Amino acid sequence: MTRALVRIGEFLRMESAAGIILIFAAAFALIASNSPFAVEYAGLFQQYLQVGFGEQAINKPILLWINDALMAIGFKGGVEMGAGASWGGRRVLCWRALSCQPVCR
Repeated sequence: MTRALVRIGEFLRMESAAGIILIFAAAFALIASNSPFAVEYAGLFQQYLQVGFGEQAINKPILLWINDALMAIGFKGGVEMGAGASWGGRRVLCWRALSCQPVCR
């Protein structure tokens, strides 16, 4: 069991691990949504997930958690990864999703 955990840890430390996981997740989503299990797969996103304790809990469908929380985290990480580019010796903000135009800091 520890050997398997070591192998998983080595995989997750690779730079390409996130991309590989994303490709497999997208392939799974395409297959699941076009299979006989499509109704169950779509129903999974309508299940409610509660985060918090007692009165301070947020109770939303899984689809909204994905849209709100995970997309915001992914966007922030993508912007920060592109922020370290340099242009002509100056440190600039580089928005890879739009274009790579110099914006002086």
